[in-house]
Amino acid sequence: MDKLELVIKELQKKVVPLLVNLIRFPTESPPSHTNEISIFIRDYMKEYGINVELQETDTKKMVNCIALLEKNTDKPIIAMHSHMDVVPALDLKQWKYPPYAGVIKEGCVWGRGALDMKGFMAIQILTMIALKKLGESLPFNLMFIATADEERGGVNATRLLIENKRDILKNVQWIISEGGCLYFLGKTLVAAVAIAEKKSYPITLRFISKNSGHAALQGDASKNIIYITSTILDMIEKYNLSQKSIKIIDEDLGISNKWDDFPYIGNGFKNILTPTKINSGIKGNIIPNTLELRLDCRLNFLQDEALFVNQLKEYFQIEGYEIEVDNRHTTCKLNNKVLITTEYKKFENIIKRTLKIPMVPVCMPFSSDLQHFRKEGINAYGFTPFLFTNDISMRYHNFNERIEIDVLKRGFEVFVKLIKTACLYDGPELKGGFTSG
Repeated sequence: MDKLELVIKELQKKVVPLLVNLIRFPTESPPSHTNEISIFIRDYMKEYGINVELQETDTKKMVNCIALLEKNTDKPIIAMHSHMDVVPALDLKQWKYPPYAGVIKEGCVWGRGALDMKGFMAIQILTMIALKKLGESLPFNLMFIATADEERGGVNATRLLIENKRDILKNVQWIISEGGCLYFLGKTLVAAVAIAEKKSYPITLRFISKNSGHAALQGDASKNIIYITSTILDMIEKYNLSQKSIKIIDEDLGISNKWDDFPYIGNGFKNILTPTKINSGIKGNIIPNTLELRLDCRLNFLQDEALFVNQLKEYFQIEGYEIEVDNRHTTCKLNNKVLITTEYKKFENIIKRTLKIPMVPVCMPFSSDLQHFRKEGINAYGFTPFLFTNDISMRYHNFNERIEIDVLKRGFEVFVKLIKTACLYDGPELKGGFTSG
């Protein structure tokens, strides 16, 4: 057994207790108070000779963590990113075990953040420690970043980190964070790596009727616009069911496109409409002549927005009603180009070297802090080193969040080997990285 295998075997024993400790910090967002957990991370890594810088925001309680494996070097950097905040636990009665107790039962670690994303954060911390223990001088430096407000869009803590650490981030060649996974696509195990995130495109559908009047004088349902709500909701359901994943998988892989069976990734490749708000009427005794429906639209990253709006206008035509689509306050944050770049191909090469399996590009159905790094020109990839099933993916932001211990330990082994290979990369020199201004 070589030194790397010995280090992995030693640190695998620490990944579960470390995750338990991280879960026990109730870092709900809002308010994203990460001051206590960041001190724990700093002290934990300090025991292994790794210095962690704590970066406070204006609130003093919202704190980021930044650490470099090697100091005082101009080496290019491979960065690992995680976030310390979690979504609220909500109704505690719905939890089988207390959400912030870090209970170990039934072969799992239970608690808010076990999947999103303190499990992966524990792996990243121990990956830093693993490479520190190896004591090798590598062509690439390794960086650990843990941000405080990803669940709130990263608009405060994450943006502050980027603005204040440009001198370091300019050397970052790749940053790896949540998103993607290991998954059996049919019978083939693949590494699904997120190269983009869906576009958030909220709109308002406005239906207009020529009928109105006193509520006491009309009983004809066909003249009351509120009655078409069920029709509209049925149309939304049929629209979502009709959507199929766009296909960007390389034909050379010989893998059929079956992401539709796996919403965690499949929903990232197709348009999904979700009603979030209904509004109608101005007075209790007046039959309204307008009905507004707010839709949270998540568009695949190849979708043309103008074409999408025109398609909605045509699709939601209901006899006897006019329709307007209001997208005045909508801005798509993400680039609508396929990001199969030279850097992606290099990362793919590292995946194949390490895991001996195909890598396929995917688009995530949700947003993450990676959007901020991508905006700055950093090559950002989402890859959670866990073998996912539908059951595991549906635990995100849900009650009884948990992760299987064997999935967690295997994920640590996979990720350490992946990062070690990345830091030893002997291909063409990486280009790109941080774009200032």
